[in-house]
Amino acid sequence: MIAAAVEVTAGSALIINPTFVVRLLVGASLARGGIAVGRVGGFGLLSLGRACWPRADVLTAQPTMAF
Repeated sequence: MIAAAVEVTAGSALIINPTFVVRLLVGASLARGGIAVGRVGGFGLLSLGRACWPRADVLTAQPTMAF
């Protein structure tokens, strides 16, 4: 559950402000194309985090069910 929460948080941060996240992690700025790629990656992380989020009513592996 912690990994899913981290993925959802990172994905949301990349969607909202990819320039800040990249500057925080790498220390570099982004061009316009990099901002678009960062947002697409953010949606990917958000989707993966949502797919891995544990549910109480299902006993199977969440990533397998999502794919």
